[in-house]
Amino acid sequence: MTRWASAVGMAFFTVFFMSFGAFMSADAEAQRGTTSSAEEKPVAVVGDRWLPIGGGAMFAAFASHSLDAPRPEIETAVIVVHGLLRNADVYHANMMTAVRKADATGLVKASRTLVVAPQFLIEVDAKTHRLPADAAYWTPNAWKGGAAAVAPASKPGSFAALDAVVALLSDRNRFPALHRIVVAGHSAGGQVLHRYAVVGRGDAAGKGAGIDVRFIVANPSSYLYFTGERPVDGGAGFAPFERARCPGFDDYRFGLNGAPAYVTERPLDAIVRDYKARRVVYLLGTADNDPNHSALDRGCAAMAQGPHRLARGEAYHRYVVRFLGPGAEQTHRKVLVEGVGHDNAGMWRAPAGQAALFGAW
Repeated sequence: MTRWASAVGMAFFTVFFMSFGAFMSADAEAQRGTTSSAEEKPVAVVGDRWLPIGGGAMFAAFASHSLDAPRPEIETAVIVVHGLLRNADVYHANMMTAVRKADATGLVKASRTLVVAPQFLIEVDAKTHRLPADAAYWTPNAWKGGAAAVAPASKPGSFAALDAVVALLSDRNRFPALHRIVVAGHSAGGQVLHRYAVVGRGDAAGKGAGIDVRFIVANPSSYLYFTGERPVDGGAGFAPFERARCPGFDDYRFGLNGAPAYVTERPLDAIVRDYKARRVVYLLGTADNDPNHSALDRGCAAMAQGPHRLARGEAYHRYVVRFLGPGAEQTHRKVLVEGVGHDNAGMWRAPAGQAALFGAW
C-alpha cells in the first residue's frame, strides 16, 4: 500500500486504493475516457485574452477587464469554467448577466467585479484557429482532470493552469482591493471544478493575501470519491461497491486510482486536510433529475454514484461531510436551486445561486 492508502485509513471508511504505480500515466484518464462528437468540434470563438501560466505557456480566456495593468478598483473576481463544448464566451456572458443582477440587488458592484472565463482548448481548436506556438491546448479528456497539455513544450496541466489564474488574481500589486475570488463551474465545468477544489493549490496564494476563496460546484455528472464506498438505499447510506459490477468504478476521475502526477505528488492526508478547509458549495438544481438527460454520464462508474445529477450531488454531500469529519458542514455546503434544471444561466441567476456566488459565507 502507498502512503495515500495509509492516510485514508485514518478516515471513516475502508480503503480500497490500489497502488498508484500500477496505474500511473501522464494522461491516464484520456486513455480511458470517451468523448462526444459535439465536443470534438472546434470552438466558434477563441478567447481574446492570453494569460501566462508558466513555462512559456499562454492560456486563452475571456475577461471583462483588461489584465495587462493593475486594477485597483476590482473587489470581486469570478473564474467560471465552461462545459464540454469549451464555449467559454457563452459562460462568460451568462456570468456577466448574473453579476449585473447581483449588482441590482446590492450583492456586488458590477463595475468592481472581474469575470474571467478560461478556455481549455483542444487539438482541433489549435488547427482550426491556427493558435500561436505558445498557446496551451489539451486532448478532449486531459483538460477535465488536471492532466498535461499537448502543447506547448512545457505541457502544463489543466489544474496547474487554474492555479496560475488564481495566483494572478491574488497578486496584491495587481489587485490591491480584491477581497473575494469565486471559482465556479457547471456541468462538465462543475466536474472540473469539483476535482480542482479537491486537489488544487492555487487558493493558497489567495488565502495568504487575505482573500476569501470559494468554489461553486454546480450540477456535475459525477464526483471524486476518496474511498471505495458508494451510495446505497437511495443515497441515504454508503457501502463498499462491488468491483465486479464495474471494474473502473474507482478509477480517476471517479476515485483516485490512476490519477495524474499533479494529484499524486502530494500526500493524500494533506489533500484531505486542505479540502476540508476550503469553502465549497455544491449547487444543485432540483429539476436536474432526469436519468435520461442527453448529457448525463451514464457509464457504470457514474451510475454507481446515483441515477441522476441531483441524486448524485445530494449523496456526495452526505458522503463528504461524513468523510471529512466534524466541522466539515461549515465549509462544505449543499445549496438547492428550486425549479432549475441543467442550465448554467438559470443556476447563476436564481436567488440561491446569487447568494452562493456573492453572498456572505
